[in-house]
This record gives sequence, C-alpha cells and structure tokens, in this order.
Amino acid sequence: MARTTTIRAWPFLVSTNATQGFVTILAPQFLVEAGVADLLRRVTDGEVTPEGAVNLLAVTGLPTGALVLAYRISVAPGALIDSPDEILFDRQGRRILLVEGVVVEATSAIDLTIGEADFAAVRVAYRPAFRRVWEANDEVPVQASLAIGLAAQGAALVPIRKPAIHLTGVPARLPQRAASPNPTPDDHPGPPALPPTTDPPTLLVLLVVLGGVLTFLLLAVRLLDHPDLA
Repeated sequence: MARTTTIRAWPFLVSTNATQGFVTILAPQFLVEAGVADLLRRVTDGEVTPEGAVNLLAVTGLPTGALVLAYRISVAPGALIDSPDEILFDRQGRRILLVEGVVVEATSAIDLTIGEADFAAVRVAYRPAFRRVWEANDEVPVQASLAIGLAAQGAALVPIRKPAIHLTGVPARLPQRAASPNPTPDDHPGPPALPPTTDPPTLLVLLVVLGGVLTFLLLAVRLLDHPDLA
C-alpha cells in the first residue's frame, strides 16, 4: 500500500574491512554531531536477514529523541568496491557482512514501510564511505549522512519487529575519538583539584610550635646556669 506522505530517513551502515572489527561507517548527521553514532553498532546484531524482510527496532533514551531503525544484515557483494569477486571476505576467509538501513524519528515511523527501492538508495548513500574504509590501512572517522525520502511505491518488505531498546546513561555529548588501546595521560585525566582551605598552612604551624619549644629550652638553660635568676 502506497504512503500518502514522504518519510524522512537517514541512511546508515555498520560493517568492517579485511582487517578490522565492526564499526559504524555511515550515520545520520545529527547522531554524528551528538557524538552517539556508535550506538548503531551496539544495538544492531544478529544473523543474515531473510530475503524479503527488514528488521524494525525502536530505540529510546537518546539525547536526540526516540528513533526507529529499519535495517537488514546482508553479505557484502564484490561489486560494492568494483571487485570481480561475487562476495567480499576478510583475511581469515570470513564473509564481510553489511548492517545497512535507515534511521527514522519515532514520531514519523507509525506507518513505516520500506522496500527494495529504499535499500537501493541506502546503498548509493553508503558506497563511497564503505570504499574509503575498505581501502584504508587505519581507522576512518564515521561519515555523516543526509536525509532521503523513502519511496512511496513498490512492494514493502516484511517487518521483523525487534524488542525495543531503552538506553540509559547516554550523555548529551560523547568524545568523538575512539578509546586508545594503550591509555595515555589524556585518556585518564587526574583527579579534580581540591577546593582551597581556610586552615593555616601546616608548615607555618610547625614553625610556630618549634619556635616555642626552642624558647622554652633556652630559658631553662639560663636558669640552670644562673640559679639566682629564678
């Protein structure tokens, strides 16, 4: 059934290359700016999605508001990087998987349907970012995606509704750089400075006490040498 309104959706991709683990490669611009793009990697998992189906996942507890993820997990074709190979493998001989989909604001997802034409647009959006990661020898920062309009025609994919996820303790801003495997002083800043105290400095107190003791000893010595002064 065709929609009567256009739904805005932001393409995303979670995948890997021949040497590294799964990372968020492409994410909505507003998630990148908020520093929470990596949540896409954390909440999407599972096996290869059955043909003709799409996973629907509601995510709440974010500083950007409630979202719905429509995604599928598929095997990366060699054509994605202009390779003659039918599918892509990592250096251990494992298939490269793609977690590809769109992010939709929850308020717009009440009548969400998605079809093959939408995933074709998603693949166009993430292909340059995937090629960049595949060809890189080092970590590549997550790329930001802009909104697209979901197609309002064609057969809809069968939804597989995943249990909703509520995230807790997500700050409004997370650091953009990845955590270092070998922490540096910048990774673990020292404890906060203690507030100033109104007590007198310890050294001054000790000097006053020692001065009093020395004065007492000198007076005692004088009395011993001159008993008539007592």
